[in-house]
Amino acid sequence: MSTLYGNPFLNYFLLSAVELPAYTVSWLSACRLSRRLSFISFSLLGALALFLIQVTLHSHPALTLFLVLLGKFGVLVGTGILYMFTGELSPTVIRNTVMSSCAMLSRAGSSISPYLLQLAVFYEFLPWMLVGSLSLVSVVLCFFLPETFREPLPDTIDQMQAIQRFRWPCAFKPPQKDDMKSAKDQTSLPEIICSTRF
Repeated sequence: MSTLYGNPFLNYFLLSAVELPAYTVSWLSACRLSRRLSFISFSLLGALALFLIQVTLHSHPALTLFLVLLGKFGVLVGTGILYMFTGELSPTVIRNTVMSSCAMLSRAGSSISPYLLQLAVFYEFLPWMLVGSLSLVSVVLCFFLPETFREPLPDTIDQMQAIQRFRWPCAFKPPQKDDMKSAKDQTSLPEIICSTRF
């Protein structure tokens, strides 16, 4: 925001105000839409806005400000959905460990982010391109994750969905006989989630 034209106070106010609709949309999409579809859609929206900033940066300051706000909106909604998605992917016995590890690694990324503007010394649009490219990488990696919306959460590591070969999310695969046998075997086994002695 410090590199944009216009009143810096108004710019920072708008940058802070966009968080309210972003978190509201994140909450609504978590209630109604699938996790993968929501994350992919909003992350692509944010990445597209960041890539378009390169075209409008010097010629249209108002449009550039709108694209910055749209990019932050998309990234915030995607991040809000990603927190839920990460928690739902991990089983109950290690969910706290996974979430705290992700939070620790995200703080490392936040520590590096102020230095991204220094990359503009090499190429003016390199910071925008780097952040947009990282968003696209996260979208591609999300295709390999299973959908968790309205699915039972895994309690143990054995219940986690097996990682399958890459296939398009809309591709239909009819259930095989072996899959039905293994599903029956898993439901018939007793589960011990946690045992303690007093």
